[in-house]
Parts: sequence; structure tokens; C-alpha cells
Amino acid sequence: MVNQSLLATTLSSTNFAGSPLTHPLYLIIALILTSITIWITLRQRANKDWKILAILFLALIVYPAALAHYGVFLIVPMVILLRISNGQFGTRLFALGTITVAYLLSSSNDSGDYSFYANLFMWMVSIASAIKYSAQYIFHRNVDQLPAS
Repeated sequence: MVNQSLLATTLSSTNFAGSPLTHPLYLIIALILTSITIWITLRQRANKDWKILAILFLALIVYPAALAHYGVFLIVPMVILLRISNGQFGTRLFALGTITVAYLLSSSNDSGDYSFYANLFMWMVSIASAIKYSAQYIFHRNVDQLPAS
């Protein structure tokens, strides 16, 4: 099994002599990703599906022992993307493009070396979708609360 975590990816690309969990690059990136995820999940008001997925993919990215077979979690956002597309061309195209990129990243080679990048990509999609659908919710909620004339 290949370790597909941020820590493994960081360690394989640098020569760090200290304890792996104190690698400065790992700590900085993990802190940035965690801060973004916390900010989005606490600030945005809608679409709990994307908030939960952002937390799930953050855990898969940051946890030091994430393995390649956790890629089965990539199916969940793909199903949600297809569900919300509702036949709209742009949304359906985005869903199919996202699925294609995630599939190509997760199956690029036999050893699963790129599963980390597939998880990172789906984390970015989850964060962007949480922002997008929260903004739509806030706009529609405010329009619905306007007084009748």
C-alpha cells in the first residue's frame, strides 16, 4: 500500500532530517487547508453536503496515514454533482469535467501515487461548491424575505 497523505507527499519531495510530523512545509500546508475548511464550514450558511465533504477530504489529505484505497470516497461528490446538475448544460458539463479529472488523477498509475492529488482536487471542488451554493442560498433567502408590495 502507498501512503497518500500530505505528509507522505511532502516527505517524498523534500529531504527533511527531523521528525516527519514536525516538517515545516507539512505543518504550514495543513494549517492553511484546515483554516480554510473551518472558515468555510463555520461562515457559510447552506449546503451541508459540501461542508461535510470538505471536512472528509481534509481528513484524507492531512491524516498522516491515508492509503490509496480511501479513493472510494471520491464517488460521493460525483454523485452529488450529478444529482444537482438537473439537466442544466453548464452544471452538467462541470460535473462531468470534475468526474473526469478525479478519475484520471486517481487512476493515473497502478501504484496509486496520484490518489493524494485526486483527494486534494475533490477538497477544492467541495470548498468551491460550498461557497457557490451558500451564495445562491443567501441570495434566494434574501429575495424570499422581501416584503410584498
